[in-house]
Amino acid sequence: MLELRKSRQHWQMMSLQTSRLTEMSSFMMLIAKTTSCHPATFPHNHHSYEAPHRPLSQTRCYEFTYGVTAEIAYAINKTLELCKEISFYDKLTPQRAIPEGILEACESLGNQLLSWSLNDELSKAIFPNDETMQVVFSHHAHAWHLSALIYYLQHIQGASRSDIAEHVANAASYLHIVEDIKSGLPDNQMAPITWPAFIASCSALDRETWVLWWTRIQRYGIGTMKRQFDVVKEIWSALDAEPDANWLEIIRRRKIEVLAL
Repeated sequence: MLELRKSRQHWQMMSLQTSRLTEMSSFMMLIAKTTSCHPATFPHNHHSYEAPHRPLSQTRCYEFTYGVTAEIAYAINKTLELCKEISFYDKLTPQRAIPEGILEACESLGNQLLSWSLNDELSKAIFPNDETMQVVFSHHAHAWHLSALIYYLQHIQGASRSDIAEHVANAASYLHIVEDIKSGLPDNQMAPITWPAFIASCSALDRETWVLWWTRIQRYGIGTMKRQFDVVKEIWSALDAEPDANWLEIIRRRKIEVLAL
């Protein structure tokens, strides 16, 4: 899939199926970068920040496949780009001030995330004949939004774990509701996409609700979910020893490989 994406990255005329495959590949790469133990670096001829304008998805495959809106996926992408920009200037010797354009982009992105709301018509358009899935999608989309906001606040604005505690708790509530709904459905084995839970639980001060959530989803029998929970517990242990540390710094120091999907 990666080779397909590389070979066709500039194509504009593609079938719907190929477009969806390309977008799914792009999204998986994006999610991998959010938890990568290898910090992204810029080439020597790095230029100043220019915000991308093209949406990541135009086929609604993100909503249907991952439960995230294209707007939030795009915000996650912009957060990563800005993180790289900030890191670039922080590491310059001698250190230089971050350009005003980047600071404005950070502020604009924060405003977008804070003002986000889910269009109810979107749920109906994606699942037109399934009211239960409309509700599931709505809760998933809100959890994605909160975790994207958490990621932004921590890695762009330097928020502490106490600063984001309410967002973390609300994300847990949405995800528990999703599992409550699915547990009442006959023969439902649809496993959740775990990125929102992983991002939120890594910085949780109230961990009990997250222990319960990660324990609940082990019923799906997917090895990557157990692996992610093990990583979360390792991060919690490290944060107990270093309360002011950042969970992503811990992942990078310990060279932990994890894909939160």
